[in-house]
Amino acid sequence: MRMKKFIAPNIKEGIAQMRKELGDDAVILSTRNVKVDGSDDIIEIIAALDEQLVSRAIELHNEPTVTTKTPAKHQKQSPSKKNLPLSDKKSDSNIDSDSLNTTAALLQLRNDIRQIKENVSLLTDALPYRYAALLNDSAKYIYTLLRSSDFSDDEALRITGLASASTGNSSKDLLAAAIKIITSDLKIFPALEVRQTVTTVAFIGTTGGGKTTTITKLAAICKLLLKANILIVSADTYKVGGAEQLQTFASIAGIPFLTAYNSQELRQIIKQESKRDFIFIDTVGRSQQRRQHLLEIGAYLEAATPDITYLVQSATVSEVSFAEVLSRFAILEPSALILTKLDETAGLGGIISVLRRHKLPLAYFTTGQKIPDDIETARAERLAELVLPNESL
Repeated sequence: MRMKKFIAPNIKEGIAQMRKELGDDAVILSTRNVKVDGSDDIIEIIAALDEQLVSRAIELHNEPTVTTKTPAKHQKQSPSKKNLPLSDKKSDSNIDSDSLNTTAALLQLRNDIRQIKENVSLLTDALPYRYAALLNDSAKYIYTLLRSSDFSDDEALRITGLASASTGNSSKDLLAAAIKIITSDLKIFPALEVRQTVTTVAFIGTTGGGKTTTITKLAAICKLLLKANILIVSADTYKVGGAEQLQTFASIAGIPFLTAYNSQELRQIIKQESKRDFIFIDTVGRSQQRRQHLLEIGAYLEAATPDITYLVQSATVSEVSFAEVLSRFAILEPSALILTKLDETAGLGGIISVLRRHKLPLAYFTTGQKIPDDIETARAERLAELVLPNESL
């Protein structure tokens, strides 16, 4: 069996090389992407040509047909295959031919299936950008970036079209126009600041949204930068270790910490601690699917009567899940959104589209686990630049 390696920029060209050198009977044994420094990925194909099968096929094809009959008296009975009757020899040839044909058919079928898979893969890769060919180079680039950042096809075309209509064909002008369109409907909530009276801040959100970590970051900033007098109250008595995690941080940072086991206790704590600059309240993380769970959080909010209620939500969820969270938590009337885990998300297009529809202001972004470094006040331009970075042009 003859094997050979082929290197090509894509699978289509690799198969073309293989067939040119080995012919249509070649069989693909393996394919893989190869990373080359300083260039795009290339395709490596290992292919083989079974010359024995090919030779046997030619031999059978050229074998003459035996028509002469030997008289019966000259025939010798022997178990040897060499002395078998001609009819039996012909039967054996037919069996070999049928076996070879079946093997060749199976090999061809496997190659055909592989080719179909490759074609489907190429079509699937091209499908998200199916309108790119209709756009000029600058518009195509913006459109492709938007689609890669999880904007829907309609939204990517809308933004690209409006940007193109409002400016010339300059790539930089088109980029600036697209960023302006993306940020036009995003609202920003003011950052925390010390007031003359206490500011009560409640944090709500789903389980795993980053709520507890966000509280520690904001508490550290308020203490270190604003020199504020802060109290942290945990009303999260469901999550195992939730209160302990906050209490440990508060102890290290020198911030007072209390636990409220019910809404009545929370109301009493708020009343007694009115001399503070800030009271941060950590509520239990709840799924947006259960209305009863949301109402339980609502009971704590009613007792605390917070000045600000932050909905804390991860940017790593899908557009559908994000929209559902904002819709279901709306009954708790959040003041603003803290968008977490921006460093972990693959695309912000769906998130931005939902924010434009729901009109919930943005307050802060978190971009990692470091306390208090990985948090920043929200800017609409920051989200747009993550989708359409200036250095990309």
